[in-house]
Amino acid sequence: MSDEDRVDQNEVMSAGEAQEPTAPGARPPRPVLGDEGEGAGASRTNALKPMPDLGGGDGGEEPTTRLEGPSDATAQAEPVALLGDDPEMQAAAAALEERHARDRRARTIRIAIGAAALAAIVIALVVSSILGRGSTGTSTQSETIAVERGDLVGDVQASAKIASARNVDVVAEVAGTVQEVKASEGQHVEAGDELFVLKSDDVSRGVDSAGTALERARNDANAANMSVANAQRDYDQAVSDYNAEVAARNNAISQAEADADAAYQQAYNEAVAEIPATATSAERNSLLSQARDYAQEAYNDAYNAVYIPDPGTFDHTIYTDAIAAAQSAANDVNLSLTEAQRYYDAAVAEGNKLVVRAPNAGTVTSVTTKVGASVGGLAGTGALCQVIDTNSLCVDVEVGEADVAAIKNGQSVTVTLPALPGVTLDGKVTKVATTSTTLALAGSVATSDPVSYQVEVTITKGDERVKPGMSADVSIRTQDVPDTLLVPATAVVVKGGDSYVMVPPASGKGALEYRSVVVAGRSSTQCAISKGLSEGELVLVSPIEGVESSTTSTTSASTGAQGGGAQATTTSQGTSGDASATQTLTVTGATTSGKAS
Repeated sequence: MSDEDRVDQNEVMSAGEAQEPTAPGARPPRPVLGDEGEGAGASRTNALKPMPDLGGGDGGEEPTTRLEGPSDATAQAEPVALLGDDPEMQAAAAALEERHARDRRARTIRIAIGAAALAAIVIALVVSSILGRGSTGTSTQSETIAVERGDLVGDVQASAKIASARNVDVVAEVAGTVQEVKASEGQHVEAGDELFVLKSDDVSRGVDSAGTALERARNDANAANMSVANAQRDYDQAVSDYNAEVAARNNAISQAEADADAAYQQAYNEAVAEIPATATSAERNSLLSQARDYAQEAYNDAYNAVYIPDPGTFDHTIYTDAIAAAQSAANDVNLSLTEAQRYYDAAVAEGNKLVVRAPNAGTVTSVTTKVGASVGGLAGTGALCQVIDTNSLCVDVEVGEADVAAIKNGQSVTVTLPALPGVTLDGKVTKVATTSTTLALAGSVATSDPVSYQVEVTITKGDERVKPGMSADVSIRTQDVPDTLLVPATAVVVKGGDSYVMVPPASGKGALEYRSVVVAGRSSTQCAISKGLSEGELVLVSPIEGVESSTTSTTSASTGAQGGGAQATTTSQGTSGDASATQTLTVTGATTSGKAS
């Protein structure tokens, strides 16, 4: 580079430094050719001569050449062509254009540096907002909340219509003619109330015939059973008489023995008294022997003098055979009685069907018959009326596939009705469909879930003001986690099956921390945390601004960005309202600690 060029470049840089800074994107002031100030003119070794009048001015003004266009080459060609063939003027114009090119390059560098500084200021403000506690700004990133302890109640919300669990068609179960209509549309009835009375000669004759047969069978059975009882009574009496005879004989024998003993003793004593006192021992012994013989004869005479009849042996078979025969006959008759009773009961049941009764409590609708109409059997006209059971209401709700896995039979349900403010119904889940249904049906409630399952809820505690067809809001309690740490559901992000929360530094300055946590339960608004947090710690309510429920989160960290700072990028995808939202946050000069991928 020549000495003249160096001087010109320094002058250009000095002029650029002396200018007022311009806003990014604005055109800088265009330099005026040939008049750069006293200092500049003194430092130049090749000052430009005044440009000649080329026929476009008054002759005394110096035309100012505007260098702009699609390229430097085009811009340089124009002044050379205008200056004609004067070599000195052409050289001056070329030097001027080179100077303008250097000015443009310097301006580009200054604009880039200013833009980078402005971006750093904006990002620093964002980082400060994230780390701030209790910020009053509108960004959800700046909002933090303390971890609290409480009870988590998980629920699934849905909307549906109140329906009747039993909506019964009342039909005539026997063929007949309507004799009386007691039901009217809109009438409230209790179970068993009479709705219609029918007439059927065949049914009535059947009842009468069965009743006659039953009465006859009962008489026969009574007679047969009486025969069995008589045979048993005869047997019992015979046994009793025989036992009495045996007892009398035993008593007579005992009395005879007692009388004979007395006669023996008396005869012996009398004989002994007659033995002389002078009798020798041998004589005395002989007389005593004679006295015993005499006493024995007295005993025998006294015993034989009493008559004791012998009852002999008792023959049981005579009586038992008679009882068995009577019982066999009674069994046959009783079997006939059982059959007669069955036929009679069936006939009476048919007769009872002539009175059509309400199968359950409810409201009568659609009365379709009148007096004289033939109903039932082949002549039947279908349902006579319909009874809607208002005491047994249910709600069939559509639950999305994301929630149905948490719903089980027996779970508690709360039902509210927009039409009846303040009325709350209790219920329970009684059935969960195993196959999905389509929500794209007329009248179905809109949902973001493409697949849904029907869940049947039975009302266990109702209200007489509730009517079938009313709109209902249903809350199914899926879980209950007592005494647990609670954070907003929006504070928890999930990545690869793991859950995280963003914890600001305790001092308000320093690194953000993605903290791994264990979620013990989740409701529509809160998450129960069993591990990873302590009561009172602060967490960001929503790590990514505008995302209500984060479903995926990626945190990446890199170093070596321009300016020598660290760059942390957090990307989250989720849903906000009905629209899909993707947010990316780039923080320069901050780092994220914890798990990053």
